[in-house]
Amino acid sequence: MRSVRGVAVWALLVFLGGLALLLSPPLIDYAFDPSTDWERLANIGQAYGSVSMLLSALALVGVVATTISQNRQARIALEYAQRDQHALLLKMAIDDAVLMECWGSLTQDPAPERRRQRAYINLILNFWATTWQLGGMPESQLRGLLAADIFATEIGLRFWEQARLTRKVVHAGAQPAAFDRIVEDEYLRALAKLRSTEASGVGS
Repeated sequence: MRSVRGVAVWALLVFLGGLALLLSPPLIDYAFDPSTDWERLANIGQAYGSVSMLLSALALVGVVATTISQNRQARIALEYAQRDQHALLLKMAIDDAVLMECWGSLTQDPAPERRRQRAYINLILNFWATTWQLGGMPESQLRGLLAADIFATEIGLRFWEQARLTRKVVHAGAQPAAFDRIVEDEYLRALAKLRSTEASGVGS
């Protein structure tokens, strides 16, 4: 919404500034000399014809930019509405084992508690993705949360191992793809750290 308002304000300022530029010379001339020949002032106005055309073009650019920005904001709002709907469906599945069976991607674990944990991790990641994309969470904090919470547990590692390829296909070219790349990066870090720890344990 800020970008839409910014473009609209910018277009208004350009229009008002151009209007002042067009009107100021004749008005100043008339203020100092009330007997000014208005025919001469009309000729001055014609000299500003090219400026007027330029201002009209700038105003049109402002309208187009505003429309594009509004369309982008509408797409973002629709995406967040879809995420809210997805979160609601997952919450329903967490609360009802029968509904959980409808999610094939969540039934890879035979234990019901594992399925609920997978659904809950999905909700956590979606919440963090929205917060990060809205600028409410710096990337450093996001990486810290992924390392300390999600990938510090075996269930978190298993969840991303099973979900990463599907999400890569679903989110290809979309806004969540950037978030998924950060998650993948931290997943690989956690995996490398786990393997290093296991290797050290075997060696000792």
